[in-house]
Amino acid sequence: MPPEEIRTVRKCLGLSPDEFAEHLGFIGKDRRITVWRWETGNRVPSAQTIMLIKYLLKGDA
Repeated sequence: MPPEEIRTVRKCLGLSPDEFAEHLGFIGKDRRITVWRWETGNRVPSAQTIMLIKYLLKGDA
């Protein structure tokens, strides 16, 4: 999933980086940094996280 798509999904859901991370099950002080790294392309989310992002986008969560 490209970084731009991750950002677009988060914004379409109306979530802050912290809220997005929480919805994906990430906790702790670094959760915002994790999302930022995905959105800038510095890190790639795991296959499981990509599945969760797609699940959130469908509105099944």
